[in-house]
Amino acid sequence: MPMASLLTTSAVQQYIASQIARDPPRKWKFGQVKDVTAIQGGTTNFIYRLCFESPYQLIGESLSQANSAVLKHATGYLACDPEIAFGPERQHFEASMLQQIHQKLPTESYFISVPRLFYFNPEDAVLVIEDISPPSSSSMLSSPELEWNFGSLNPNYKVSSIKDLCSESRDPTEKYVALAEVLGKRLGNWLADLHALGVADVGLIAELKRNKAALALEIKGTFTDVLPQLIAVGAQLSEQQRQLVATIMQECSTPSTQLTCIMGDFWAGNILVTLDEKASTLDMILRAIHVIDWEFAMHAPAYYDISHFVAEGWMYDRFHPPSPGVRSAYTHITRALLISYRSKGGMINLQSTLYYVAGHIICFLYCGNWTESDDLRRTVALEAVHIIELSALRDWIQLKKFGLIDVIISELS
Repeated sequence: MPMASLLTTSAVQQYIASQIARDPPRKWKFGQVKDVTAIQGGTTNFIYRLCFESPYQLIGESLSQANSAVLKHATGYLACDPEIAFGPERQHFEASMLQQIHQKLPTESYFISVPRLFYFNPEDAVLVIEDISPPSSSSMLSSPELEWNFGSLNPNYKVSSIKDLCSESRDPTEKYVALAEVLGKRLGNWLADLHALGVADVGLIAELKRNKAALALEIKGTFTDVLPQLIAVGAQLSEQQRQLVATIMQECSTPSTQLTCIMGDFWAGNILVTLDEKASTLDMILRAIHVIDWEFAMHAPAYYDISHFVAEGWMYDRFHPPSPGVRSAYTHITRALLISYRSKGGMINLQSTLYYVAGHIICFLYCGNWTESDDLRRTVALEAVHIIELSALRDWIQLKKFGLIDVIISELS
Protein backbone atom coordinates (compact mmCIF):
# COMPACT_ATOMS: atom_id res chain seq x y z
CA MET A 1 0.00 0.00 0.00
CA PRO A 2 1.54 3.38 -0.97
CA MET A 3 2.44 5.86 1.73
CA ALA A 4 -0.03 8.71 2.24
CA SER A 5 0.90 12.05 0.67
CA LEU A 6 -0.26 14.80 3.02
CA LEU A 7 0.91 17.96 1.29
CA THR A 8 -2.30 19.98 1.71
CA THR A 9 -4.86 20.56 4.45
CA SER A 10 -7.53 18.79 2.39
CA ALA A 11 -5.29 15.72 2.07
CA VAL A 12 -4.82 15.73 5.85
CA GLN A 13 -8.57 15.95 6.40
CA GLN A 14 -9.13 13.02 4.04
CA TYR A 15 -6.43 11.02 5.80
CA ILE A 16 -8.01 11.63 9.20
CA ALA A 17 -11.44 10.64 7.86
CA SER A 18 -9.96 7.39 6.53
CA GLN A 19 -8.40 6.61 9.91
CA ILE A 20 -11.66 7.26 11.75
CA ALA A 21 -13.56 5.10 9.23
CA ARG A 22 -11.44 2.03 9.98
CA ASP A 23 -13.24 -0.68 11.92
CA PRO A 24 -11.89 -0.42 14.52
CA PRO A 25 -9.88 2.79 14.02
CA ARG A 26 -6.23 1.80 13.95
CA LYS A 27 -4.41 3.79 16.63
CA TRP A 28 -6.41 6.94 15.82
CA LYS A 29 -8.07 7.89 19.11
CA PHE A 30 -8.83 11.57 18.60
CA GLY A 31 -12.25 11.49 16.98
CA GLN A 32 -13.35 14.24 14.63
CA VAL A 33 -11.15 17.21 13.75
CA LYS A 34 -12.99 20.46 13.10
CA ASP A 35 -10.10 22.42 11.64
CA VAL A 36 -6.74 21.73 9.99
CA THR A 37 -4.31 24.60 9.53
CA ALA A 38 -0.94 24.47 7.83
CA ILE A 39 1.90 25.70 10.03
CA GLN A 40 4.37 27.67 7.95
CA GLY A 41 8.06 28.12 8.67
CA GLY A 42 9.27 24.53 8.94
CA THR A 43 11.94 23.31 6.54
CA THR A 44 11.94 19.54 7.03
CA ASN A 45 8.33 18.32 7.30
CA PHE A 46 4.81 19.27 6.30
CA ILE A 47 3.21 20.42 9.57
CA TYR A 48 -0.40 21.07 10.52
CA ARG A 49 -2.36 22.09 13.59
CA LEU A 50 -5.40 19.92 14.29
CA CYS A 51 -8.24 21.38 16.35
CA PHE A 52 -10.53 18.68 17.74
CA GLU A 53 -14.33 18.68 17.85
CA SER A 54 -14.09 17.49 21.45
CA PRO A 55 -11.08 17.37 23.78
CA TYR A 56 -8.72 14.41 23.48
CA GLN A 57 -8.45 12.67 26.84
CA LEU A 58 -4.87 12.07 28.00
CA ILE A 59 -4.58 8.98 30.14
CA GLY A 60 -2.04 9.04 32.95
CA GLU A 61 -0.97 12.62 32.30
CA SER A 62 -1.07 15.63 34.59
CA LEU A 63 -2.86 17.49 31.79
CA SER A 64 -6.14 15.67 31.40
CA GLN A 65 -7.15 16.74 27.92
CA ALA A 66 -5.96 18.42 24.73
CA ASN A 67 -8.03 20.58 22.41
CA SER A 68 -5.45 20.58 19.62
CA ALA A 69 -2.37 18.73 18.43
CA VAL A 70 0.32 19.03 15.77
CA LEU A 71 0.54 16.59 12.86
CA LYS A 72 3.91 16.15 11.14
CA HIS A 73 4.19 14.37 7.80
CA ALA A 74 7.51 13.30 6.29
CA THR A 75 8.22 12.67 2.64
CA GLY A 76 11.39 11.42 0.99
CA TYR A 77 12.80 14.93 0.81
CA LEU A 78 13.01 18.20 2.75
CA ALA A 79 9.79 20.19 2.64
CA CYS A 80 11.77 23.33 1.82
CA ASP A 81 13.68 21.75 -1.08
CA PRO A 82 12.46 18.63 -2.93
CA GLU A 83 15.95 18.27 -4.43
CA ILE A 84 17.40 17.33 -1.03
CA ALA A 85 16.66 13.71 -0.17
CA PHE A 86 15.82 12.82 3.44
CA GLY A 87 13.83 9.64 3.90
CA PRO A 88 10.58 9.37 5.90
CA GLU A 89 12.23 6.85 8.25
CA ARG A 90 13.55 9.91 10.09
CA GLN A 91 10.23 10.01 11.92
CA HIS A 92 11.08 6.79 13.71
CA PHE A 93 13.96 8.54 15.44
CA GLU A 94 11.85 11.53 16.44
CA ALA A 95 9.09 9.30 17.83
CA SER A 96 11.62 7.25 19.77
CA MET A 97 13.40 10.29 21.20
CA LEU A 98 10.15 11.96 22.31
CA GLN A 99 9.35 8.87 24.35
CA GLN A 100 12.85 8.27 25.70
CA ILE A 101 13.52 11.87 26.73
CA HIS A 102 10.35 11.89 28.83
CA GLN A 103 11.54 8.74 30.61
CA LYS A 104 15.26 9.41 30.97
CA LEU A 105 15.43 13.21 31.39
CA PRO A 106 12.24 13.88 33.36
CA THR A 107 10.74 17.33 33.23
CA GLU A 108 10.75 17.84 37.00
CA SER A 109 14.54 17.48 37.09
CA TYR A 110 15.31 20.10 34.44
CA PHE A 111 12.21 22.23 33.90
CA ILE A 112 12.68 21.23 30.26
CA SER A 113 10.60 18.78 28.29
CA VAL A 114 9.70 17.63 24.80
CA PRO A 115 6.26 17.33 23.18
CA ARG A 116 4.32 14.23 24.12
CA LEU A 117 3.82 11.67 21.38
CA PHE A 118 0.15 10.91 20.78
CA TYR A 119 0.21 8.88 17.54
CA PHE A 120 2.78 7.42 15.15
CA ASN A 121 2.03 5.66 11.88
CA PRO A 122 5.36 4.77 10.24
CA GLU A 123 3.65 3.37 7.15
CA ASP A 124 2.28 6.82 6.30
CA ALA A 125 5.08 8.79 8.00
CA VAL A 126 2.64 10.59 10.28
CA LEU A 127 3.33 11.81 13.81
CA VAL A 128 0.78 13.54 16.01
CA ILE A 129 2.32 15.28 18.98
CA GLU A 130 1.42 17.66 21.76
CA ASP A 131 0.64 21.21 20.67
CA ILE A 132 3.00 23.24 22.85
CA SER A 133 1.39 26.51 21.76
CA PRO A 134 -2.33 25.81 21.45
CA PRO A 135 -4.35 28.73 20.06
CA SER A 136 -6.97 30.35 22.24
CA SER A 137 -10.54 29.96 21.07
CA SER A 138 -10.75 33.68 20.30
CA SER A 139 -7.68 33.67 18.05
CA MET A 140 -8.95 30.55 16.27
CA LEU A 141 -12.23 32.24 15.49
CA SER A 142 -10.78 35.60 14.48
CA SER A 143 -7.92 34.39 12.29
CA PRO A 144 -6.82 30.85 11.47
CA GLU A 145 -3.45 32.26 10.34
CA LEU A 146 -2.23 33.03 13.86
CA GLU A 147 -0.44 29.74 14.37
CA TRP A 148 2.99 31.35 14.79
CA ASN A 149 1.67 34.03 17.14
CA PHE A 150 1.66 31.33 19.82
CA GLY A 151 -1.56 32.17 21.64
CA SER A 152 -2.25 30.06 24.71
CA LEU A 153 -5.31 28.63 26.40
CA ASN A 154 -4.22 30.65 29.42
CA PRO A 155 -4.61 34.32 28.39
CA ASN A 156 -1.76 35.34 30.72
CA TYR A 157 0.69 32.95 29.06
CA LYS A 158 2.80 33.59 26.00
CA VAL A 159 4.56 30.77 24.16
CA SER A 160 7.46 31.88 22.02
CA SER A 161 10.66 30.48 20.61
CA ILE A 162 13.96 31.73 22.02
CA LYS A 163 14.66 33.00 18.50
CA ASP A 164 11.61 35.26 18.67
CA LEU A 165 12.42 36.37 22.22
CA CYS A 166 15.89 37.44 21.08
CA SER A 167 14.36 39.23 18.10
CA GLU A 168 12.01 41.14 20.38
CA SER A 169 14.84 42.21 22.67
CA ARG A 170 17.68 43.28 20.41
CA ASP A 171 18.76 45.63 23.22
CA PRO A 172 17.66 43.45 26.16
CA THR A 173 16.29 45.08 29.29
CA GLU A 174 17.42 43.99 32.74
CA LYS A 175 14.41 41.69 32.89
CA TYR A 176 15.31 40.05 29.57
CA VAL A 177 18.93 39.65 30.63
CA ALA A 178 17.89 37.82 33.80
CA LEU A 179 15.49 35.62 31.84
CA ALA A 180 18.16 34.88 29.20
CA GLU A 181 20.63 33.80 31.86
CA VAL A 182 18.12 31.45 33.50
CA LEU A 183 17.23 29.96 30.12
CA GLY A 184 20.88 29.46 29.23
CA LYS A 185 21.69 27.83 32.57
CA ARG A 186 18.82 25.37 32.38
CA LEU A 187 19.53 24.50 28.75
CA GLY A 188 23.21 23.93 29.48
CA ASN A 189 22.47 21.59 32.38
CA TRP A 190 19.94 19.64 30.33
CA LEU A 191 22.16 19.42 27.23
CA ALA A 192 25.11 18.15 29.28
CA ASP A 193 22.97 15.36 30.72
CA LEU A 194 21.55 14.51 27.28
CA HIS A 195 25.10 14.12 25.98
CA ALA A 196 26.11 12.10 29.04
CA LEU A 197 23.13 9.82 28.42
CA GLY A 198 24.35 9.37 24.86
CA VAL A 199 27.66 8.01 26.14
CA ALA A 200 26.27 5.61 28.74
CA ASP A 201 23.03 4.33 27.20
CA VAL A 202 24.07 1.48 24.89
CA GLY A 203 20.58 0.99 23.49
CA LEU A 204 20.14 4.65 22.65
CA ILE A 205 23.56 4.77 21.00
CA ALA A 206 22.77 1.74 18.83
CA GLU A 207 19.46 3.24 17.76
CA LEU A 208 20.75 6.68 16.82
CA LYS A 209 23.69 5.24 14.94
CA ARG A 210 21.04 4.07 12.48
CA ASN A 211 20.04 7.64 11.64
CA LYS A 212 22.76 7.77 9.02
CA ALA A 213 20.73 9.96 6.67
CA ALA A 214 20.61 12.80 9.23
CA LEU A 215 24.35 12.59 9.85
CA ALA A 216 25.11 12.53 6.12
CA LEU A 217 22.91 15.57 5.52
CA GLU A 218 24.58 17.44 8.39
CA ILE A 219 28.09 16.67 7.17
CA LYS A 220 27.28 17.55 3.57
CA GLY A 221 25.75 20.95 4.40
CA THR A 222 28.20 22.03 7.08
CA PHE A 223 31.49 20.60 5.83
CA THR A 224 31.60 18.80 2.48
CA ASP A 225 29.82 21.46 0.42
CA VAL A 226 31.47 24.52 1.97
CA LEU A 227 33.72 25.33 -1.01
CA PRO A 228 30.92 25.02 -3.61
CA GLN A 229 28.72 27.16 -1.35
CA LEU A 230 31.42 29.84 -1.12
CA ILE A 231 31.71 29.88 -4.90
CA ALA A 232 27.93 30.09 -5.24
CA VAL A 233 27.71 33.20 -3.03
CA GLY A 234 30.53 34.86 -4.98
CA ALA A 235 33.27 34.77 -2.33
CA GLN A 236 36.70 35.28 -3.91
CA LEU A 237 39.34 33.07 -2.27
CA SER A 238 43.06 32.80 -2.81
CA GLU A 239 44.45 29.39 -3.74
CA GLN A 240 45.94 29.13 -0.25
CA GLN A 241 42.53 29.80 1.31
CA ARG A 242 40.88 27.23 -0.95
CA GLN A 243 43.37 24.57 0.04
CA LEU A 244 43.09 25.36 3.74
CA VAL A 245 39.28 25.34 3.74
CA ALA A 246 39.18 22.13 1.69
CA THR A 247 41.62 20.36 3.99
CA ILE A 248 39.92 21.39 7.22
CA MET A 249 36.39 20.67 6.00
CA GLN A 250 37.50 17.24 4.80
CA GLU A 251 38.95 16.47 8.22
CA CYS A 252 35.73 17.62 9.89
CA SER A 253 33.59 15.44 7.59
CA THR A 254 34.81 12.25 9.28
CA PRO A 255 33.84 12.74 12.95
CA SER A 256 35.56 10.32 15.30
CA THR A 257 35.89 11.96 18.74
CA GLN A 258 33.51 13.03 21.52
CA LEU A 259 30.74 10.96 19.91
CA THR A 260 27.45 10.86 21.77
CA CYS A 261 23.72 11.08 21.12
CA ILE A 262 22.81 14.62 20.12
CA MET A 263 19.61 16.50 19.43
CA GLY A 264 20.96 17.41 15.98
CA ASP A 265 18.91 20.57 15.36
CA PHE A 266 19.61 22.50 18.52
CA TRP A 267 18.95 26.15 17.75
CA ALA A 268 16.85 28.92 19.23
CA GLY A 269 13.94 28.36 16.85
CA ASN A 270 13.46 24.83 18.18
CA ILE A 271 13.30 25.87 21.84
CA LEU A 272 9.89 27.10 22.97
CA VAL A 273 9.37 28.90 26.26
CA THR A 274 6.09 29.48 28.06
CA LEU A 275 6.00 32.79 29.91
CA ASP A 276 3.52 34.26 32.37
CA GLU A 277 3.95 37.90 31.45
CA LYS A 278 1.89 39.11 34.41
CA ALA A 279 3.94 37.29 37.03
CA SER A 280 5.93 39.43 39.43
CA THR A 281 9.01 37.23 39.94
CA LEU A 282 11.38 35.58 37.51
CA ASP A 283 10.64 32.10 38.90
CA MET A 284 6.98 32.59 38.08
CA ILE A 285 7.50 34.28 34.68
CA LEU A 286 9.19 31.22 33.16
CA ARG A 287 6.59 28.45 33.20
CA ALA A 288 8.05 25.84 30.82
CA ILE A 289 10.73 25.09 28.23
CA HIS A 290 10.21 22.61 25.38
CA VAL A 291 12.73 21.37 22.82
CA ILE A 292 11.03 20.38 19.56
CA ASP A 293 11.88 18.74 16.20
CA TRP A 294 13.95 15.62 16.89
CA GLU A 295 14.22 14.00 13.44
CA PHE A 296 17.93 14.94 13.29
CA ALA A 297 18.76 13.12 16.55
CA MET A 298 21.92 11.16 15.77
CA HIS A 299 25.15 9.70 17.07
CA ALA A 300 27.71 12.45 16.44
CA PRO A 301 30.17 14.78 18.19
CA ALA A 302 28.73 16.67 21.15
CA TYR A 303 30.00 19.96 19.78
CA TYR A 304 27.48 19.81 16.91
CA ASP A 305 24.65 20.84 19.25
CA ILE A 306 26.59 23.67 20.91
CA SER A 307 27.97 24.90 17.58
CA HIS A 308 24.57 24.88 15.90
CA PHE A 309 23.11 27.07 18.63
CA VAL A 310 26.07 29.46 18.56
CA ALA A 311 26.16 29.72 14.75
CA GLU A 312 22.52 30.73 14.50
CA GLY A 313 23.00 33.29 17.27
CA TRP A 314 26.12 34.64 15.58
CA MET A 315 24.25 35.11 12.32
CA TYR A 316 21.33 36.85 13.99
CA ASP A 317 23.63 39.29 15.80
CA ARG A 318 25.64 39.86 12.61
CA PHE A 319 22.60 40.83 10.55
CA HIS A 320 20.58 42.41 13.39
CA PRO A 321 23.19 43.81 15.79
CA PRO A 322 22.31 45.42 19.12
CA SER A 323 23.17 49.03 19.78
CA PRO A 324 26.89 49.83 20.26
CA GLY A 325 28.09 48.74 23.67
CA VAL A 326 25.03 46.56 24.33
CA ARG A 327 25.33 42.79 24.71
CA SER A 328 22.69 40.91 22.76
CA ALA A 329 20.19 38.48 24.26
CA TYR A 330 22.02 35.69 22.41
CA THR A 331 25.23 36.69 24.18
CA HIS A 332 23.65 36.29 27.62
CA ILE A 333 21.94 32.99 26.79
CA THR A 334 25.04 31.52 25.14
CA ARG A 335 27.39 32.46 27.97
CA ALA A 336 25.07 30.97 30.61
CA LEU A 337 24.56 27.84 28.48
CA LEU A 338 28.29 27.24 28.05
CA ILE A 339 29.07 27.83 31.73
CA SER A 340 26.38 25.44 32.96
CA TYR A 341 27.22 22.86 30.28
CA ARG A 342 30.84 22.73 31.36
CA SER A 343 29.97 22.78 35.05
CA LYS A 344 27.94 19.58 34.50
CA GLY A 345 30.94 17.91 32.89
CA GLY A 346 30.22 18.69 29.24
CA MET A 347 33.41 18.63 27.16
CA ILE A 348 33.73 20.70 23.98
CA ASN A 349 36.66 21.01 21.57
CA LEU A 350 37.06 24.73 20.91
CA GLN A 351 38.72 24.45 17.51
CA SER A 352 36.17 21.95 16.20
CA THR A 353 33.34 24.13 17.48
CA LEU A 354 34.65 27.14 15.57
CA TYR A 355 35.09 25.12 12.36
CA TYR A 356 31.47 23.99 12.61
CA VAL A 357 30.25 27.53 13.33
CA ALA A 358 32.05 28.81 10.23
CA GLY A 359 30.73 25.98 8.06
CA HIS A 360 27.19 26.55 9.29
CA ILE A 361 27.44 30.27 8.55
CA ILE A 362 28.54 29.56 4.99
CA CYS A 363 25.84 26.92 4.48
CA PHE A 364 23.02 29.20 5.59
CA LEU A 365 24.34 32.19 3.70
CA TYR A 366 23.99 29.95 0.67
CA CYS A 367 20.58 28.41 1.38
CA GLY A 368 18.99 30.91 3.78
CA ASN A 369 17.45 34.34 3.36
CA TRP A 370 19.53 36.37 5.80
CA THR A 371 20.05 39.26 3.40
CA GLU A 372 19.09 40.41 -0.08
CA SER A 373 22.46 42.09 -0.53
CA ASP A 374 24.93 40.03 -2.53
CA ASP A 375 27.77 42.25 -1.32
CA LEU A 376 26.89 41.69 2.34
CA ARG A 377 26.50 37.96 1.74
CA ARG A 378 30.00 37.80 0.24
CA THR A 379 31.43 39.90 3.06
CA VAL A 380 30.00 37.63 5.76
CA ALA A 381 31.12 34.52 3.86
CA LEU A 382 34.69 35.84 3.88
CA GLU A 383 34.38 36.53 7.60
CA ALA A 384 33.51 32.86 8.06
CA VAL A 385 36.59 31.90 6.03
CA HIS A 386 38.65 34.16 8.27
CA ILE A 387 37.23 32.37 11.33
CA ILE A 388 38.46 29.09 9.81
CA GLU A 389 41.91 30.57 9.16
CA LEU A 390 42.29 32.02 12.65
CA SER A 391 40.97 28.83 14.26
CA ALA A 392 43.58 26.81 12.39
CA LEU A 393 46.22 29.15 13.85
CA ARG A 394 44.54 29.04 17.28
CA ASP A 395 44.62 32.81 17.29
CA TRP A 396 42.01 33.22 20.01
CA ILE A 397 42.77 36.93 20.52
CA GLN A 398 41.88 37.88 16.93
CA LEU A 399 38.88 35.58 16.96
CA LYS A 400 37.40 37.50 19.90
CA LYS A 401 36.67 40.33 17.47
CA PHE A 402 34.00 38.23 15.72
CA GLY A 403 30.88 38.95 17.75
CA LEU A 404 29.49 35.95 19.59
CA ILE A 405 32.75 34.07 18.97
CA ASP A 406 34.12 36.10 21.88
CA VAL A 407 31.78 34.21 24.23
CA ILE A 408 32.96 30.84 22.94
CA ILE A 409 36.62 31.79 23.33
CA SER A 410 36.09 33.16 26.84
CA GLU A 411 34.17 30.12 28.09
CA LEU A 412 35.86 27.25 26.23
CA SER A 413 39.53 28.30 25.99
